[in-house]
Amino acid sequence: MSWQEKSDLIQKDPVTCARNFEHMVQLFIKDVLKCTAMPLGEIADSFYGVEFQQRGSPHIHALFWVKGAPAYGKAPDDTVVHFVNKYVTCINSQSDEMKDLVNLQVHRHAKTCKKLGHNVCRFNFPLPPMKLLSFNLLTNSCMKRDSLR
Repeated sequence: MSWQEKSDLIQKDPVTCARNFEHMVQLFIKDVLKCTAMPLGEIADSFYGVEFQQRGSPHIHALFWVKGAPAYGKAPDDTVVHFVNKYVTCINSQSDEMKDLVNLQVHRHAKTCKKLGHNVCRFNFPLPPMKLLSFNLLTNSCMKRDSLR
């Protein structure tokens, strides 16, 4: 099925597409994140919101509360950094199949990057990869981004 055919089907029946996406998210949470392997640890609670891109593609932004995870602001920074680094990486040294999947998540500039008169990407892309999480860099990055608005 071509991209245009898929797009036409989504536009003709967005409710079914949204319901299917919700079902797939629930299956992912139940069968992957909350399975006995517990890839993130035991999930105590979760929250997510669904957003739709211009082309109608849904995606989620999610928060997962993991039992025994160090609390930011309460636990030492190095403890929190160690915990996060166990699960989050920007290193792409996987198989060719994984590289193809990860490549789908790469930022490609669009019209929205330069709207409101910005001469460069207003999302500050490309971002250099960081070997490890650093709260100082994270804070400075957010402060820098906010000052550009």
